[in-house]
Amino acid sequence: MMNQDQVKTACDVAVIGAGIGGLTAAALLAKKGLDVAVFEHHTIPGGSVTAFKRKGYLFDAGATMFYGFGREIGMDYQTRVMDELGLSLEMIEMPTHYTLATPDHRFTVWKDKERYLEQLCRAFPADAAGIRSFYEEMGDIYKAVVKSPLRPLEFSPGLLIDFLKNVGGLTMLLRYSRKTTLDVMKKHVNNPRIKQIFDFESLAFSYLDSSECPAVLTSIILHDRHVGGVRYPKGGSQKLPDKLVEGLEKFGGRIHYKQKVEKILVQGGRACGVKLRDGTEVSAKYVVSNAQALDTFNYLVEKGAQSRKLRDRVDSLKITDSFFGVFMGVDASAIPKGGDYFDANFIMIPNYESDWRKALPALVATPSIHDPTVAPAGKHAMHVISAEPYNGWKRDEKYAEKKAKKAEELKKIAERVMPGLKNAIEYECTASPLTYERYLLRNKGTYGPKMTMDQALFNRMKNRTEIKNLFLVGDSSFPGQGVVAVTANGYMCAQLIG
Repeated sequence: MMNQDQVKTACDVAVIGAGIGGLTAAALLAKKGLDVAVFEHHTIPGGSVTAFKRKGYLFDAGATMFYGFGREIGMDYQTRVMDELGLSLEMIEMPTHYTLATPDHRFTVWKDKERYLEQLCRAFPADAAGIRSFYEEMGDIYKAVVKSPLRPLEFSPGLLIDFLKNVGGLTMLLRYSRKTTLDVMKKHVNNPRIKQIFDFESLAFSYLDSSECPAVLTSIILHDRHVGGVRYPKGGSQKLPDKLVEGLEKFGGRIHYKQKVEKILVQGGRACGVKLRDGTEVSAKYVVSNAQALDTFNYLVEKGAQSRKLRDRVDSLKITDSFFGVFMGVDASAIPKGGDYFDANFIMIPNYESDWRKALPALVATPSIHDPTVAPAGKHAMHVISAEPYNGWKRDEKYAEKKAKKAEELKKIAERVMPGLKNAIEYECTASPLTYERYLLRNKGTYGPKMTMDQALFNRMKNRTEIKNLFLVGDSSFPGQGVVAVTANGYMCAQLIG
């Protein structure tokens, strides 16, 4: 960890925040020979992809399912970055994505696509043909996505050449970019139960149901798991940002922890550096903000340096709710013995409410099923997480009671697949929206700007901003939310600068 007196007062690129997007851009730019300094308010890198250890258990603060680690198949963006940096990261390939536990069924999403579809078709025989044709159409969209170049969405000779090489695929994406998942689905199936299953597939990764989620995004959610597969970093999610820091430092870049950026310096319409909380000013030729767009333009850049058009755009951004999580160290007896395969990840759907928020969906994740190194012998590290509105949460005399009540609610949901959970818990802690806001420095603890049609794909903010030499990375800019998406975003940002 670097001390304050080791902060150089000038660099080529100042990166605000050590999330996956920021670290990806930083490491790739360092490899290109630029002098890169990353400023991170926390004591560890990773942003939403971090882990913390308690009583011998290692808990993932966020992601437990990782796309992008295939090789020359699917969305292999993580592999591309590791290869470019000359790094390797041991990943455990999982046989499944997760199991959907509905009130009356369990559908395990195997990497083998046919094995998953057979379950759905057996449960809904009258809709079998429609299920298959819907999945096939979404697969066609997905194929067009993976054939598209990993380039920034701004005109360049290279982008034009890529377009001419793949006119058909890119034309298809343009056409489907105007369609929601429901627009595509309703041509094939009308059974409300099937719609809800695919709603929760979308919700798990986009925070949107099929009526709001872009068809292009859902095509990736549904199909990349069957192509590139789903993996988990051996030793926990923290291994991914740690590896990117290794790449950054390998090429001479620096990361400064416990250094919060208070202001982006702008002169004459050009970003020229950052000001740290202690008053230190660091001049830079380029500034890359891995803070969310709302935080970047509401707090870091003076509003007088922004155009009316940009202010209107920022003020109109719609963000998702936050999360509530309960993290538990449990005895291995919590995992049912015998019977069918027990998944490391469950998407729990307690009821079929038409409003998904009232259905109380939750993720039950137990990565130690595949990676025993994250828990003591004979134990498991698990967490249960669900969407939770930020409003209504206050650190007052009722805060602890409210957290305890919400934790009990989530544990009861998890007990549907782990009946012995209550008596197996040996350690427990919780995270409210206020916790996520504090540690991640994310406005209201949000997952980010919603991926609705008017804020997704070609309508999302881009890496390059109107302020010269100020760039965005992370989930606020194209392509959006998710670890593999922000990796792609950081990769594209590095192309623009380097």
